[in-house]
Amino acid sequence: MKAGTKITLIIAVLLFVVGGVLVALAINVQGATWSSLLETINALPAKYSGPAEPGEAGPFSVSGEYTVPVEDIRSVEVDWSSGWVDVLVDNGADIRFTEAGKDITEETALRWYAVDGVLTIRYCRNGTVTNMNKSLTLTLPSALAGDMERLTLNTASADVTVSGAAIRAKKLELDGASGNFDVEVIRADTVKLSSASGNHTFTGAFDRLEAGSASGDMTVNSRGDAAFLSVGTASGAVRVQTRGRVAECMLDTSSGNAEFYGEAGKLDAETASGSVTVDCTGFICPDELEINTASGDVLLRAGPDASFTLDYDTGSGDLTSDLELGLAGKNRYTAGSGAASFEVGTASGDLHIC
Repeated sequence: MKAGTKITLIIAVLLFVVGGVLVALAINVQGATWSSLLETINALPAKYSGPAEPGEAGPFSVSGEYTVPVEDIRSVEVDWSSGWVDVLVDNGADIRFTEAGKDITEETALRWYAVDGVLTIRYCRNGTVTNMNKSLTLTLPSALAGDMERLTLNTASADVTVSGAAIRAKKLELDGASGNFDVEVIRADTVKLSSASGNHTFTGAFDRLEAGSASGDMTVNSRGDAAFLSVGTASGAVRVQTRGRVAECMLDTSSGNAEFYGEAGKLDAETASGSVTVDCTGFICPDELEINTASGDVLLRAGPDASFTLDYDTGSGDLTSDLELGLAGKNRYTAGSGAASFEVGTASGDLHIC
């Protein structure tokens, strides 16, 4: 996450701690609540510190509506603090974007730049102190959206929606602190998702996708064959659903649950206290499957025609199966011809196969 693109998180944490002390003192006096505390904190002014300005900013629009010719623009980068961002696609000739908010002035208005083939849109001028929630609606012409070099969306607490599924880009970067992302594209060769506490949902085709979060949930809906997919969280949940085969897939979470539905050549899922679900029903099971949990349970839906050799290593967990399993050695079991290689390890978690 680019530090320069976010409202200073240290200040936010300090304000939250101080506010917590104040509310503890006031709660019996004035009937204060945590929700009112959060509303008060969010309303406090903060200094916007975005990346260095890439060049001379475009002219300010009193109406909040802007139009930029699409010629020579190959990439779009948005850095937005609070509020929300909507990205749309239509058949227009130009790039259009509109900001909306209360009492926007030239000082607090967005800044935009068209430099070296990149359209950059910033929340406001660097150094501006504001507590505004502003919306940004960005409409891309299909001629650009269908063949982009890069689309980058960076936010602090702003929510982001990319709809229409008409975007094709070589590189897609989504980076948010607490904002939620719901993004649908046709295809992006490389996708990178990053979040602190916000929830991210991505739908589309890709070659490689890497996603990471602290406490936010991550959902990936793959819409085609892919080479590599990696999703990791601390306490957030992970959910992957595929239409097409992912050559290599890695799911990693501490206390969140991990779920995979679809087809993968090699699948590796790890969690501490979270559960793991792998559902290959109606698909070809992975050639290689490795699952490790501490106290989390494992559910493997392999289907009646599954063929695998399973090595199950557990401390106190139990193995149950609706499929007929043959015993091939200590803690080793087979289904069908035993073609695929499955390894499941748990400390106290149970394994159920169906």
